[in-house]
Amino acid sequence: MKKFLTMVPCALLLAVPASAATFYTGQTSHSPQFRYTPTGASPMTRTAQHNQWSPAPQQRHPGMQTHTMHQRPQQVMPPQQQASSAEGFSLSAGLSHQYAMWGFDMKTIGSKLHYDNITWNVFDAGIRYGFRTGDVMLRLDGGLRYGTQMGNSTMVDDDVTNGGTVYDFLYDPDTEEFLGYLVGQALSVGRSTGGSMLGYSVGITLADQFQFGRVRVNPGIGWRHLSYNLKTDRNKGMAMSIATEGSATTCFVVPGTQELQCIPVILVNTGGDNWAIITEEGQLVNGNVYIGNNYSYNQSGTSHDYKIEWAGPFVALELEYEVNPNNIMTGRLEIGLPGYSAIGNQPYRIDWATSNPIRDSAGIGSAFHIGLGANWMTAVSDNIMLTFGFSLDHYSVSGAEAKLSLNGAFWEARYWADINKNFDGSETAALNDPTSEASSIAGLFADCPNWICKDKNEIDSVYRSMGIRIGLAARF
Repeated sequence: MKKFLTMVPCALLLAVPASAATFYTGQTSHSPQFRYTPTGASPMTRTAQHNQWSPAPQQRHPGMQTHTMHQRPQQVMPPQQQASSAEGFSLSAGLSHQYAMWGFDMKTIGSKLHYDNITWNVFDAGIRYGFRTGDVMLRLDGGLRYGTQMGNSTMVDDDVTNGGTVYDFLYDPDTEEFLGYLVGQALSVGRSTGGSMLGYSVGITLADQFQFGRVRVNPGIGWRHLSYNLKTDRNKGMAMSIATEGSATTCFVVPGTQELQCIPVILVNTGGDNWAIITEEGQLVNGNVYIGNNYSYNQSGTSHDYKIEWAGPFVALELEYEVNPNNIMTGRLEIGLPGYSAIGNQPYRIDWATSNPIRDSAGIGSAFHIGLGANWMTAVSDNIMLTFGFSLDHYSVSGAEAKLSLNGAFWEARYWADINKNFDGSETAALNDPTSEASSIAGLFADCPNWICKDKNEIDSVYRSMGIRIGLAARF
């Protein structure tokens, strides 16, 4: 990340004379070879023509002297009528290699999840159409890109360093007897492969309207969409028990999975400040906090699956500088106010809904996007250019809503099992006992009506990417 941040000043410097950051089409301009020529022919190859109003030399009277002052000068289109390089259709395509990261923090829960060193291979294509209306040149822009994840990236699901906690119920795996509660912290690390990316953009630009010497400034507005999918497999984790109370130590296989979880220690409060530890290797510290064994777990399949989307309006400013008749440097600054959406699934969580239980969102205008970029464009023919580019993008949102859908069937089964087994089927007696599992589940349902838990202003999320690109642009 430190390397990433040190490149931001460089990108800002490049963006002053250069462009095409977040469009990824490399098509912000065309070669001066076909600028201001009605036919599109290069002024470097065009030859002077005899004026059609001058009589041919062999037809002149032998006694008549030729005076060039009587010839009509070659006609030149007035500047306001000159053909612009933005007029007509142009196409572009290219390949880019991008480095990215995405993550989110949960404010009150204290959990952090982030995918680091994501590498994308991205193909992009763009189309543009410029037309004149009165004295104004407008340009319609459209772009599409598709990317696939290359290699492995690292995912870290961290409930430790940000103060997050795990609160769970403990059961005897044979008798399903309620043993007590576990309060702890967990940290898991997995690998991400096989991710995908899809993006598109549409916009309109005021082209060739503001010119300062060799520099053109083209403002525009539009809509941009970026979505990507990241999955984690081979996840390994460790949970650290901080304080528990119950009566047994147990290892068990999570129902419906091959995941083995072991809880090596349970602290039992025997009254007042007296605690008993049921473990062979544990030790008691400060009377009531256990520090010693932890338990680990291995999730061999997909443990995390997230689909993220940023979409909304933007304003952009393109800068174009003609280096010489064959080369142009372009720059682009784009600022957007998109909305944010993240849909997640963690299949090993049997207490959560089985289909996409995690849904974080923020409306259009709640998030922020800034894109910077630079392009060097060089002519390979009158109508085709080779482009080399650099791009930098930053998306962020603060205070998005977190929504979690629980597995109602799981919790209801636990609720009635406790009532029937420990309170002879009396729901009233179970709810009047604040230490009962049924009472805890009833409190959970009160906080999460219809088994949907909502927390506003909970999610802070960031996506950053940096890429290099090579492509072609052609005008027709």
